[in-house]
Amino acid sequence: MSVSSDQATPVSVSSVRSSFTDETSVGLERQIKLLLIHRLASEPRVFVLDRERLRALSQEKAFDPTLDEKFWTSGYVLDVVVNPKGVVKKKTTLEVHAARPGSEAITYSSTRPTAELRIS
Repeated sequence: MSVSSDQATPVSVSSVRSSFTDETSVGLERQIKLLLIHRLASEPRVFVLDRERLRALSQEKAFDPTLDEKFWTSGYVLDVVVNPKGVVKKKTTLEVHAARPGSEAITYSSTRPTAELRIS
């Protein structure tokens, strides 16, 4: 399937962090980031931008003036907080802040059983 730049939505996962810093939380942060990126990448019109390689991408963009500027300025940056109000046994809460350039962040919060955190 081909997606035009006006239909594409670039998304960058800025950070996934826990409100607690123990071994379990560090592993959970890593797992949630991978699950989120995997899920977003499965959407045909969503393009997940790798933050670690963003500098190389910006250099590549500078060499190609035909790249659509609208695409590069229309994306979302996601910041995720795991269990922002504390740990509840066998449940995980994610608070996702989604922001676009020049706009206020939208916040979405969801609590699910921890066992449901898996790639489907």
